[in-house]
Amino acid sequence: MKCPICGNDMERGFIQTEGRVMLWTKEPHTLTLFTRDDEVEIIHEQNPFCMPSLPAEICKNCKKIIIDY
Repeated sequence: MKCPICGNDMERGFIQTEGRVMLWTKEPHTLTLFTRDDEVEIIHEQNPFCMPSLPAEICKNCKKIIIDY
């Protein structure tokens, strides 16, 4: 898929979250979110009383989400 902003190829993957950690991965984790070498850790919240969140833009017409991390 081409990036709607820059036109470069986008890589397909998954956003996963577990408690205070959120990451992008090529293959979903089944049990825990220990970051592998080729993954990008998006959030690692140290405060156990804080719920992780990221600003995101969504187009409900084409079902695309763009997240800045």
